[in-house]
Amino acid sequence: MDNLLKDVTQKEIILIDFTQSITAQAIIQGLERINYTVHTVIAGSWAMYQHINDSSVFVLHLGGDVLDVPRKKEELENVVKGLRAKRRKIVVVGEVAFHHDVLQFIPEISSCPWFDKPVDMEKFEKLVLELEEQKAVKEKVLVVDDDPAFCKMMRGHLTSLFQVSVVTSGKQAVTFLKQNKVDLVLLDYNMPVMSGPEVLQTLRSSEETKDIPVAFLTGIDSKESIAQVLALKPQGYILKSATKEDLIYKIDDILKANPSQG
Repeated sequence: MDNLLKDVTQKEIILIDFTQSITAQAIIQGLERINYTVHTVIAGSWAMYQHINDSSVFVLHLGGDVLDVPRKKEELENVVKGLRAKRRKIVVVGEVAFHHDVLQFIPEISSCPWFDKPVDMEKFEKLVLELEEQKAVKEKVLVVDDDPAFCKMMRGHLTSLFQVSVVTSGKQAVTFLKQNKVDLVLLDYNMPVMSGPEVLQTLRSSEETKDIPVAFLTGIDSKESIAQVLALKPQGYILKSATKEDLIYKIDDILKANPSQG
């Protein structure tokens, strides 16, 4: 019976090891104490890529030479990009001496929890449990665009990671948002009848919708156009030409910078 209960409640976590040391073993033992199955994979190995869909939480265990060895440096960059594209939660373990250098090399890591060695396992285990509780939450995103083909593409890009709703006009967006809570609106800047700026102004003038984060979708990337968009003070903007990875990075950054609307 005890074994059956253990199987039901056991969770999985992936430790990507950039260096093999006793620190990694201490982390593994700590996670096993709180009922995790830990899959340890060597950075850059085929096994690492096989496990990328097996967990929502990944621990990057960095060695002191991670920025000195070109292969490890490139692999670190690729790992972070790959995990961010799938919205996996990243916890970094490394030496305090090179924390600043790693942040300079990959600024995106600044939003990830960092534990200096030796690791405070009590705090580490508590954080991992908190991240595990968050994994089931899919933020709600509303896409507003008058182009059905573009909306279909956006839904295809985002559905596996977010709860996605789509409307095809500004008026539909305003009506939808008065009746439904979302975490982010992706709003086409140029639309007929009711433009993106008009939608934003309407949302900001209403008490019930004024705090909803809005990011403009724009097909023009000239400096003048971007300045015009940012002058309206949205939470961000996303180019329609962005790759799927860049789209997800941008959405993730905006959501992290803005509290959930519940």
